Amino acid sequence: MHRWIIRLLFASAAVTSLVVASTSGTSPTSARTADTAAVAGTDQEDPQPVLPMPVRLVIPSLRVNALIEDVAFDSDGGMASPGGPDTVGWFAPGFRPGDPGSAVIAGHVDWVDRAAVFWFVKDLAPGDEVDVIYDDGSSAAFAVDGVESYSDTDAPMDQIFAAGDVPHLNLLTCGGTFNRATHNYDHRTVVYTTLIQP
Repeated sequence: MHRWIIRLLFASAAVTSLVVASTSGTSPTSARTADTAAVAGTDQEDPQPVLPMPVRLVIPSLRVNALIEDVAFDSDGGMASPGGPDTVGWFAPGFRPGDPGSAVIAGHVDWVDRAAVFWFVKDLAPGDEVDVIYDDGSSAAFAVDGVESYSDTDAPMDQIFAAGDVPHLNLLTCGGTFNRATHNYDHRTVVYTTLIQP
């Protein structure tokens, strides 16, 4: 997935409002800074514990075992893309995988002249397992609900990045036909999953 294509997907008011909402709760940023505030001697009496952060994405049926990078916003205000073909990017200002709400992990479908980490995600079927491994060695299992393909101009941002009471993990990549003139794929593939085992 090319960087500017990801920016097209994420630079929207819906995503901005979601990020603002998520940072008011137990976001990765607030969780990571809680201990720092306590050590610094602030008046915070009951700091939030440091939550385990996602470090690997495992999709057994596709033999995917990929390093997860934390990605945030690029210079244009959109989601930054993962740095290479074999890693994936978790949108860290949004929801943490395993927490209520829809966490989003994006990956490239191809890279120059070869397939990349999410080349086969379009082939996932309902019930297939997707696992997230955290930095403390714990894991969470998600089951695929469905795979959808959207026109690059019609991806439902409010659904992909939805807030809610149930933990979801949505995998995102490019799909459809590649236009060499515009360096753009004409569709987006989204794999919707729901937590089955925290």
